[in-house]
Amino acid sequence: MPPAKTKKSIGKIKFEGDLVEYFIKTFLIAFLVMITFGLAAPYFIWWQVNFFIKNSWIEI
Repeated sequence: MPPAKTKKSIGKIKFEGDLVEYFIKTFLIAFLVMITFGLAAPYFIWWQVNFFIKNSWIEI
């Protein structure tokens, strides 16, 4: 059998974070997205309805 090819190591990658910090930041971002969408979506719906009502009329 031919000898196994060996890869030459150029450098090392170090990860110094921990899972607690990762989960806190992940949940914080998810929470902020829910709050932002929870405030923006009702306003956007109100704005669309308001715009439609103000700019339409019924001709008889």
